[in-house]
Amino acid sequence: MLNDKKYWINISEEHGYFFWSPAKTGSVHANVIFSCLNFVSYLSNYDRKINHDYSEFPVHHHNLNLFENHQNYKLICTARNPLNRIFSSFLYTYRQREKLITKSEFYKFYITNIDDTESLWFSGMDFTERKPDYFIRLEHLFSDYMKISFISESKFAKSGFLEELCRKKKNPTKIENYNIEDFFTTDMVSDVYQRFQKYFDELDYKPILK
Repeated sequence: MLNDKKYWINISEEHGYFFWSPAKTGSVHANVIFSCLNFVSYLSNYDRKINHDYSEFPVHHHNLNLFENHQNYKLICTARNPLNRIFSSFLYTYRQREKLITKSEFYKFYITNIDDTESLWFSGMDFTERKPDYFIRLEHLFSDYMKISFISESKFAKSGFLEELCRKKKNPTKIENYNIEDFFTTDMVSDVYQRFQKYFDELDYKPILK
């Protein structure tokens, strides 16, 4: 039963917003930002009649957890160019490796995951359950946050602290210096664009490696 399932909801009752952070879209960074904007987390059932647990800070997870009457709240979603997101997911998978990562390993990762609709790394690129009202693109953090009125009008933004945090990478990897252009082929770029064209178009992304 839907109502028997318990899950975390990152939400601000004060502002009437909740947020969703798919994997490798700057989710750790987003948690820090929304912590500063008085978002909290409830471990609730779908109808939210019982809160089984509570956190005064957002809980880090990657699921879109909807709830009864979620339409009465605005949804914020973190986002990233699919090409960079896929490559970052690959690097994260091999983050503990000491030896160099190869192109063949990337190709195997890509083929293994690209058709898996349950894959953590490829989730959140369609909006069949609920289309977000606002997107926070990793490439345009500060400007996208400032498009949301309660954020732009907050002391957090006016103090300059939001802009300062948006300049800092929260979760760097030891292998972040790999060049994405060395791993994607032209055919792979085309394949990603065809699969996620609506996402590219909706968020004004281009199928360009960078």
